[in-house]
Amino acid sequence: MLETAMILLLAVVFCTLIGTLYCRVLTPDTAEDTWAVVRGAGSGSGLEQRVRNLMWLRACGMLRCRVILVDHGLDADGRRLAVHLTRRWPELEIWSKDEM
Repeated sequence: MLETAMILLLAVVFCTLIGTLYCRVLTPDTAEDTWAVVRGAGSGSGLEQRVRNLMWLRACGMLRCRVILVDHGLDADGRRLAVHLTRRWPELEIWSKDEM
């Protein structure tokens, strides 16, 4: 019984170690000129989910780049959503279409 528990524990540790190393290898290196650009238009349908996914990847350390929300004709509701998202994640930048 003790041997089975030890083998199971070692298997879990081994899988965790391999998973961590695998993610480190696949994570791109930090680059100043790498951007993740999210296009926002209209009422911003799906905008929050896309930004949330990118910010989750950043928080996990799997994405190391600037996240930029580009206004491609957001209406009043879309702009309010964009401002709400920048308050939630201050590292999110909002740019106008002309700034791109």
